[in-house]
Amino acid sequence: MNPNQLEWGTSGAEGRTGLTVTGLVVSPSDSRTVWKLYTDALYLGRLVRSQDGGATWSDVVQVDGTPLGLAVHPADPRQIFIPYVDLFGRGILVSRDGGTSWKKIDHKALYSAVAGDPKNARRLWLGDQNGLWRSDDGGATRVKVLDGAVSALHVDKGRIVAGGPQIRVSTDGGRTFTVAHRLGSGQQGLPMRVSQIAASGDDLYAATGSYPAARDILDGGVVQSGRGVLRSTDGGRTWVNIGAGLPDPSVGALAVSPDGRWLYAAPNPVVSTGCRSVTD
Repeated sequence: MNPNQLEWGTSGAEGRTGLTVTGLVVSPSDSRTVWKLYTDALYLGRLVRSQDGGATWSDVVQVDGTPLGLAVHPADPRQIFIPYVDLFGRGILVSRDGGTSWKKIDHKALYSAVAGDPKNARRLWLGDQNGLWRSDDGGATRVKVLDGAVSALHVDKGRIVAGGPQIRVSTDGGRTFTVAHRLGSGQQGLPMRVSQIAASGDDLYAATGSYPAARDILDGGVVQSGRGVLRSTDGGRTWVNIGAGLPDPSVGALAVSPDGRWLYAAPNPVVSTGCRSVTD
């Protein structure tokens, strides 16, 4: 998007039938470097990179299997992580040199959330249906730190926010977690699954998306609706629903404007979008 024009355009065949953008990440060290992961109608993935803010793109790697997400380590942008599943395993595809070379690490786990620790370039947090895992060697090995499904992560300043059927917060580097309280809904509230957590200053926002009732996403099942967007102004300890007015309560992605004034929500599947002023 050109900041001098209120107009959007395609940046590389997003309009083709069957193409879906699975991940879009701006490099923590260079705002003009953007990584985009997309899948085609056969669920095969390709990672491309732009070094001019999205004007042009170049191929980086084709993913053998189905990519499930994309993460660039905030403490070392040369490290790129793609959770994947294929006929032979489940785990993460890792590059430690900015995309030049890649290695598959099969954890036999279907990761739905991956986040690098901003204070430690070797530390990685991984969420799946069984819990939250910590790796201190860039994903080579892992240890479990939390039970229960984790589908979204936010890590900053020693605080870890793990979203899933509930939101849990750690302020001691992941040693202990407490269950957050959703105002007006009791301790547990209605069933939900957090799809993404975004930050704007000291405020946190959690998108809740639709999800299959089956425990494993590959097993399918009846689709449950999302619960809109939640906001926390106290570091994740309490949350309130601010999703009133959204065209669809099942929200798959969030984005905050650079000035922090606007929050954008994309329902899943994306059939419409909504936005609201975060200063309201």
